[in-house]
Amino acid sequence: MTDAQSPLPLSEEQQKELAIDWFLAMWDEAMRRGVSPNIMASIALSCTLNKMVTAFGESVVADLMAKVPDQIRDGNFTVKPQDEESPDE
Repeated sequence: MTDAQSPLPLSEEQQKELAIDWFLAMWDEAMRRGVSPNIMASIALSCTLNKMVTAFGESVVADLMAKVPDQIRDGNFTVKPQDEESPDE
């Protein structure tokens, strides 16, 4: 790919949106092909942790993961319907 064909740099927000779009499309395709949500969730978490350990090291990821139970209990991973979200969210 030449410089003229290189994509423009994406902002962090654009990168997040693109990553979410691709991930959800992949998830939907796997469901369509018969993969269960439980299998997808397990594989997604395993792959994510593998990539994080590769990028940041075991100790950093272990410290980060130690905080996850409290974040789950606090509802940080619970998706709320839009009509229940406050206007500031």
